Amino acid sequence: MNVYDQLTQLQILEHAFVEWKDYRKALTYYIMSQFPAKSQLAIWGAGRCNDLDLKILSEHFGVICLLDKDESAMKEALKQYGLAESNKVQIKVCDFTFIGAEAYRTYADILVTEVRKEGLKTNIHQLADKALCYLDNVEMDFDKSQLDLGTKCYEYAVMIGVHSQLISMFDWIWQVILQTLGQEDEIVRQKIIQLNEKVVRKFNVAFWKATKYKAIVGCELNKSNQVGSIQGAIQAVEQIEEEILKGTVKREQTTYLEWPFNKSQGVSYKMQLQVLQMNQ
Repeated sequence: MNVYDQLTQLQILEHAFVEWKDYRKALTYYIMSQFPAKSQLAIWGAGRCNDLDLKILSEHFGVICLLDKDESAMKEALKQYGLAESNKVQIKVCDFTFIGAEAYRTYADILVTEVRKEGLKTNIHQLADKALCYLDNVEMDFDKSQLDLGTKCYEYAVMIGVHSQLISMFDWIWQVILQTLGQEDEIVRQKIIQLNEKVVRKFNVAFWKATKYKAIVGCELNKSNQVGSIQGAIQAVEQIEEEILKGTVKREQTTYLEWPFNKSQGVSYKMQLQVLQMNQ
């Protein structure tokens, strides 16, 4: 099985629904306190909705639209909350980056193929060059892509922990390779950080454009067992500040929640939730 597919399986946390109960309740009711009843809500990067109670939200909002690239995960969410037959909750399959699964599989295959040639004797600098060459091509293709998710088509929007996942697989795959070799390298990671800047910016532009009135954007500020910023999330936080200064959006409120991501491993995130009003 490709490294990408193995890592994708690890993203499914079996106990998430149970362990996130209190977090889900706090987040769900916070959203309802900020957006009016009977309005339209878009949940970006919805996935399985383990962090949002769709049943309760469906009783507050007139219409809910789930947006994610994983259709099966969204269908599981509807089933989990008994909403599979509901006409109040819609699903829309969409890719926020145009960097799909095949791009990650190819990236992983290139690196694994090189490592198999020399094993632990693999020259890390030559391997990094292979990774950089591939990422350069990904970046060129990304630069040509046009991300249009509509204009003012969602009255209110929620996006929680999405920015950190946009291209996280590139770094995760690279870190797995480095751990296997017992090596360290920052050059490739810096390239991924640079790519993250572009990906987050293009995604944000499309998000602002598609949202009519207000949005709640949640980003991971830090991880309990990790020093440093969360890539994707830190770019989002910085770019939101830029948009506030430009007048694109206006911050109405900021609050913080603890996300008990994986209790068995003692992993949690401090989440920053910003209520933003669209000024466009």
